[in-house]
Amino acid sequence: MPHKDPSEHRPHKQRHKAHVHIDKPRVIQKIHIDKPKVIQKSPKIPTLLRLQSSEGRRFIQELWKQYKGEEFWILGTGPSMDDYPDDFFDDKISIGLKSNVSVFPNTTFHFSTMGPHKSKVLQQPDVLKKHIFGLRTQKPRFRDWVPKKYRQFPVYMWQCRINVRWPAHRKLLIEGINRSMRKQAIRHPHEDSVSHLAIQAATIMGAKKITLVGCEEKCVEHRIYANRYRPFYGRRRFCTTDEKVKRFWESAYRQRKGTRILAQAVKRHGVEVALFHLKDSEQYKAGYLKVS
Repeated sequence: MPHKDPSEHRPHKQRHKAHVHIDKPRVIQKIHIDKPKVIQKSPKIPTLLRLQSSEGRRFIQELWKQYKGEEFWILGTGPSMDDYPDDFFDDKISIGLKSNVSVFPNTTFHFSTMGPHKSKVLQQPDVLKKHIFGLRTQKPRFRDWVPKKYRQFPVYMWQCRINVRWPAHRKLLIEGINRSMRKQAIRHPHEDSVSHLAIQAATIMGAKKITLVGCEEKCVEHRIYANRYRPFYGRRRFCTTDEKVKRFWESAYRQRKGTRILAQAVKRHGVEVALFHLKDSEQYKAGYLKVS
């Protein structure tokens, strides 16, 4: 009898698999060890230690609450500054902005975003000791800013420019105040206005009330600045054409809006911000005014 293949008695699906042996590859399971996650701090929000460790610089956080409960006067360069005598701010804790370093030299602090290499007045050691510089970068080229032997004199404040028309930037402005009150070194935002940085600096130093002088952001008789600042700005800052007037009002609107946001943010921390005018005029009234 012929020999029968035993695979014929199996189901049809298994016949072709009877003599086929496929070696399946062995699966070796790998053991994954989770490494501890390293949280890298963002360079936009550096720690105070990292900022202090470079070139022996002093930052605004070192003046934390040194003038707690005091009233700070912030001196702008608006048209109303012609009403004040030269010695009006000598007995007050004040921060002079921009060219007030020459017009009102006896203020407690000076504030600007301009380096000493652009001003001979700022190169004097006595002036540098009470000057606050708004830096746009964490590590500027100090050979262009402060001579090496005077590098530890001024106070530095890291700043960045925003646009308050954008909701995200408005939140950034409020968050900047909240971080400052937690004594964190951050990049302080502002809407193209040095007065916004000065408000944040006064808040860090413990101000209970902040009075803005010459920060009305208004054009009076085609003038943006007071006449006493004419030697520093000349006619290039005068609104002599309709185009300049329109451009100024657009910028002034954003700056006033940023001031309102800052005033509301610092009010939550017990700090009051107000405008002050010494004399009446067509554009403003004398006395303290609400920021609007």
